[in-house]
Parts: sequence; C-alpha cells; structure tokens
Amino acid sequence: MKPQLQKIALIIFLLLGLMIPSLASDLEQQAAFAAPKLVVNTSFLNVRTGPGVEYPVLVTVVGGTELPVLAMYGDQVWYQVNTDGGPGWVNVEFTLARGSFTNVPVVRASDLPALLGQGGGGGAAAAAGAGRAATTRRFTGVNFNEAADLRTAPSFEALVVRSAYTEPGVIYPLLDRVEDEKKTPWYLVNIPSIGTVWTDRVQFSLLECGNDNIGVIRYETPIRFEGIAARQNFLLNPGTELYQLGFEGPYMRVELTDGTIGLVDSGAIERRTNVRSACETIPAAFASASGVGALGQGGGGTGGTPPSGITGNRAIVNTGNLNIRSGPSADFSIVTTVRGGTELAVAGRTRDGVWFYVTGSFGDGWLNSQFVLFRGNYASIPVIAPDSLPALGVGGAAGLGQGGGGGIASGRQVTGVIFTEAADLRNAPSFNALVLRSAYTNETMVFPLVNTTRDANNVTWYQVNVKDVGMVWTDRAIHFALLECGNDNVGVTIAPTFLRFDGISTRPAIPLSVGTEVYRQGFRDTFTIVELGDGTTGLIDTGALAARTNRQSFCEGVSLARAATGTGGSGTAQAAAITGNRIIVNTSYLNVRSGPSARFMPVATVPGGTQLAVIGRAKDGVWLLVTGDFGEGWVNSEFVIFRGNYASVPVVEF
Repeated sequence: MKPQLQKIALIIFLLLGLMIPSLASDLEQQAAFAAPKLVVNTSFLNVRTGPGVEYPVLVTVVGGTELPVLAMYGDQVWYQVNTDGGPGWVNVEFTLARGSFTNVPVVRASDLPALLGQGGGGGAAAAAGAGRAATTRRFTGVNFNEAADLRTAPSFEALVVRSAYTEPGVIYPLLDRVEDEKKTPWYLVNIPSIGTVWTDRVQFSLLECGNDNIGVIRYETPIRFEGIAARQNFLLNPGTELYQLGFEGPYMRVELTDGTIGLVDSGAIERRTNVRSACETIPAAFASASGVGALGQGGGGTGGTPPSGITGNRAIVNTGNLNIRSGPSADFSIVTTVRGGTELAVAGRTRDGVWFYVTGSFGDGWLNSQFVLFRGNYASIPVIAPDSLPALGVGGAAGLGQGGGGGIASGRQVTGVIFTEAADLRNAPSFNALVLRSAYTNETMVFPLVNTTRDANNVTWYQVNVKDVGMVWTDRAIHFALLECGNDNVGVTIAPTFLRFDGISTRPAIPLSVGTEVYRQGFRDTFTIVELGDGTTGLIDTGALAARTNRQSFCEGVSLARAATGTGGSGTAQAAAITGNRIIVNTSYLNVRSGPSARFMPVATVPGGTQLAVIGRAKDGVWLLVTGDFGEGWVNSEFVIFRGNYASVPVVEF
C-alpha cells in the first residue's frame, strides 16, 4: 500500500474509533428513553380525543394493537397514545403495559382543551324545546303515575321485566324513543332499582337537572311577551308546568316545554314540591356527550357504534366457545354455541349478576357472565324478575354438557338429580303412560339425567336412570346435585367461603354459600383445588370443606364417551378435543416461541380463541409450554386464559 493511502486509512480508523463509543452511548440512551407501549387487551378499544368517556371517539383499534405512550393524565387511568389517526387517549384498564413509565409526562386538567358540547339546551335526549337558550341541562321527563309493562326491548314480544309498574312522584329522563313496524312508540327509561327498560306507556312531565326550579300554574292566567317578543298573549291552564327563570318586577320570567319564554304573574305560580326529578339516573357519558351512543361507560368499544354494530350494553365472549342456554343456569338446555370474540347485546341479568340475558342472530338466551367481557353501563341492565324466568328444560335436553365454557368439559360432568319429593315414575313422557313407581323418593342417591322434553300441553318431562327401576320419565321438578362417575370425591362447603383463583387465572374471588357442592381435585398448601358444577376451577380453604357423605352417585348406564364429553341424550354441547390442562388465547394473535422469552424466535402465530394443551411451565410462571399442530412452543401466560389444575403443570428446565 502506498504511504499516502496508508495515512488515509489510519485517519479513517481513528475517526471510527472515536465515533463508535458515541454511537453506543446514543443507542443506550435511546433504549433507556424508548417510549413505553400499551397493548390493547380487548376485542376493540376506543381511542378518544380526551381523557374520559365524555370525549368523542378518535379511532377504534383492534385487540393486540401496540400503542406508543405519549403522556398520562393525573388520575393515572387515561393515557395519551399515538395512533394512525393522531394522538388520542385510552383507558389503561383495557390494556397491558409494556416498558418503563418512569419518564412519561403527566398532563393536568388545565392543559386539556375545552370539552365540546357541554352547555346549552342541546344534548343526547330529545329534550323538549330543543335549541332554546337554557341555562341548565334538561331532558324530556316521563313518569309512571299509571301502570306500565317494562320490557327488555322495544317490542311486545320482548321479555317483561316488571308488569304493571307504577311509581308516582318520580320523574325520569327519557333516554331514547323509537317506533316499531306498527308505528307504536317505545320509550327508553333508566330506573335504578330495575335498570334501563323499554315501555310503550309513559306520561310526560318537566325535568330539570341542576337547580330543580319548576313552577306550577295555580289558576288560569296569561303569559305575556312585553319586551321579549312581538306576539299575542295567551292563557295558561291550572296545573301547567314551567321552568322559573327569575323575577322581573311583579312577574316571573318562565320557559314553557316548547321553549317559549315569557312573563307570568308571580302570584299565579307556586313551586312544584310533590315530585322528584331523578337526574342521578342519567349515565354520566350520556349527560355530557352528544348522542345516545355515549351510554357506554368503559373504554372498550363504547360511545358511538362499535365495529360489531351493537350499541349499548353488550358482552364479548372471552373463551374459545360459549354455550347460550334457554335459562339462567347450567341446568337449562343449550340454544346455541358461539365462538370467542362474538359480541352480543345484553338485555337483562339475574339478581346475583352471574347470568346475562342476551340477544343475537339465534334469538335470545342466557350466558354465564364469568366467561365474557362486559362493555356498557352495568347499572342500567334490568334485573329480570324471578316470575319472568323460563321453566327448566325448555327446548330440549337440560343441563347435558355443563360448564359455561362451551365444551371445556371436566371429563366427569353429567347432570345429577335426586328425588327429595314424591314423584311418579312412568315408562314414557305422558300422563297416559304406565306408572312404574308411584310417589317415589330417594334422598341419598344421585341419578344421571338422561334427557328432557315437552309434551303437547307444554309440560316438562325428565328422563332419569333410576337404580332398581331403569329408564323412567317424571314430570315433577328435579332437584339437582353433583354426580361423579368413578372416584366419588364430591365435597360440600360447611361455612361461607370464597372460590379463589391464585395461580389459575386473574379473575376476582367468588363467594360460595354453605352447602355448595364441588368436585375435589387435589390440594395446594392450605387450599383444596375444586371444580364447580359449571366447570369453573379454583381454590377453597380446606377448613371450609367437608366430604359429601349423605349421597352416593349411581353411574350405571352412563357411557364413558358421554361422561368424558359432558353430552348425552339430545344435548348439543360441543366438546373440545383438548382435555386436561389447556389455555385459550385471549388476544387477537399470539406468537408461540421456541423458548420461554420474547428473545426466542416465533415457531407459529395463533389467532384469538385457539385452545392449546399445556404440558409444562417455566420457573417464573410467566411462560407456558404448549402443544398444537405446529408441535411444541412457549406462550406468555399474560395473553391467555388457563383452564385446568395449575398445580399439576410440571416445571420445565430450559
């Protein structure tokens, strides 16, 4: 090499030597200050223009989307993120946090732009006299001084939540009004003790949210317009309600329901005192946003029409498949089975909040709320009265294939029944059939329920395999109890306790009453691993549980195939091919990796709702070893729902 070229090469080498540490330092700083991310952990999530559900929706993103964080609000609930539609705000409760949030700036309320659509007489409801220059928020008010049926939907075919409901003296805000195919008007009202309901019969009255300053005309008097408008005076009848705006000499400035403003002799007005405006029943987002679509309270797919097209209260199926049943219990027949991610409109609930009454393309039915994500205003869901609930067994085999998880069977469950009350046992589902045993009782034996049906007179019949009698039919109400074929290891709670999910799932504990029957699966420290009749697995304090000794399961005639799938008779439950320990992917797509860390390469990507068998776990409990069509691989447990006995999953050295 020539001397001149050697000098040039030496200079370049020295310059690179000086630059490399600087580049390394810059990279370290970039890594240290890399923006944290929020990963969307629901089917759809609204990104809003401000930190609250009262702000308009900027864009809706799908589950699994990674959103870089720009700032957080002072309540540490709302975070500003960057999207394809520009900066927006999301509720952190519907996301998974990734990265360090130490350097995320905090935004104060004074830094935010003014919220649009707050004042004036405009609003979500069809307020009387829309467009008037009102000083407080007003809605069309309705009362129930006369009896009205309250329903779950604007239709005479919908379920009646309360029959002939009356509540004199209370005025509720009208939230919506629609007409059915026959032009019948229906009105949506939120009643706190019941929920949001529809009725075809209401009476209208003034409602003011804020300073309740409504007057009533005592005797016939004119309303005047001197200095207000060039129009003729006219008479007001006794009992006319109006908004009192203030005094002007001997007159009261008032506003009528149609927005007309004028003057009335103050002596002709008395303050309305015999009724109450129920303004607390207006959902917060509804009262401050524009449009009925703002009723939803959460960040996940509310406020405006979500991608599913369903507005208002709705449930998103949060398991691989979910059974929709004809009544609020696993003892009722299965109407249909829907896939994970399906969104269904919620029209009612049971008083205990465990079961939701939903509607979909299949019609209507009930689902277990533990297997869904709820979106909307929970307080507005009407509680279905007990006398409105269906009789057991409508529509086919009842309770065959337990569990809300849509085929995630335990491997044992066949519905068990006992005869604590006298029942005639017949050879066919008919009162004309031969009576094999009259007034039969047996409180110590649990028999398998084989089938149910209804006759021409709408009477429900139950087919049961009874020891020493055989397959029989009875019309008497069956009492249900757990039945286990094999090792009869059923336990009973002897004290009020909780079903916990430590190390099994992230769901909250469930209170259990005395006498609850459970399948006992094993022990973990001071707890017993149990499974409820609907397939839910959890932990119960061992001291609150005793072995069931007063009953014995009769399993003759229960085939192994049926006992393993939880189906039988005319039941339609779809049994999962995977049994034992398994996971359900709980995000849009999930990478399965070659090792227990994000540093390892993906071996496959599986969609949400996929079920995979679990064969091991890492020491940290974060990563699970699974098997599938791709072979074996590792998944992050934060993105899945675990089903099975967590304690039995072996720790795998890697």
